[in-house]
Amino acid sequence: MRGYGYAIAAVLIALDAAPPLPVRPEPQISGQPTPRATSTDRATAADVIGKAERRTAKNPDRWAPVQAGDLIAPDSAVQTAEDSALLLSLPDGHVVRIGESTTLEIKTIGQDKSFSFGLVKGRIWSFVDKAKKPTKYEIETPSVILGVSGTLFSAARDDLANETDVSVENGEVKLRRGWIEKSVGPGLQTRVLNGRLGLAVVRKQTPATQAMWKTVGSAESWAKPNGALRLNKQVEAGARALRQERQKDKAGAGRAGGRGRRGG
Repeated sequence: MRGYGYAIAAVLIALDAAPPLPVRPEPQISGQPTPRATSTDRATAADVIGKAERRTAKNPDRWAPVQAGDLIAPDSAVQTAEDSALLLSLPDGHVVRIGESTTLEIKTIGQDKSFSFGLVKGRIWSFVDKAKKPTKYEIETPSVILGVSGTLFSAARDDLANETDVSVENGEVKLRRGWIEKSVGPGLQTRVLNGRLGLAVVRKQTPATQAMWKTVGSAESWAKPNGALRLNKQVEAGARALRQERQKDKAGAGRAGGRGRRGG
């Protein structure tokens, strides 16, 4: 019996000395919102609806699925499919919402409190926490560059029509192309055609734009203090209404132009 007791004691001592087993993290379910970003140089995929993908500069031809909780590094890109959306939580509490059928290049995230993105096509919304004072927060498009100091805004890029649309809910966004610069304040929007910023008119938001912002404020709360980082498909419906409004505007302008030519 004494030998048996010694054997048990030896086993207990060995177990106590063994290194602890690694703890496997709980799997992150796509569509389940995550806490705000804690990384200082990466974005966190806070929520996903539908299909979202990413690629890196090292593998530009390989797109990989994005799930909630994934970290997105600088020098990469993300894209969404139709009826899909992706919410990115950035360092310092900034947020980028990526709508359906959108491609966004992520260039700089948090380095020296600087943020820069490239909107290739589609629509994004962004909340920039002015209290955190980013040294730079820019959205580049082939037409113009948007400079933001602290605001809630949306930008859309129609790559086929070479058209960029910007609307501001709070704060101010400055658009620039070369030496030309224009400011868009709260409740206003502008549309830049073929890169001609000098001809762009800053005006009151259209009814469809106002309705979109109303939906963003009621259906989602990522732009509110300590708001939940969760997406709602109602916002995509509002963005589609904006596109339909723009198509009607173009059709109306085309009919008016045709009447003018016949009259001349």
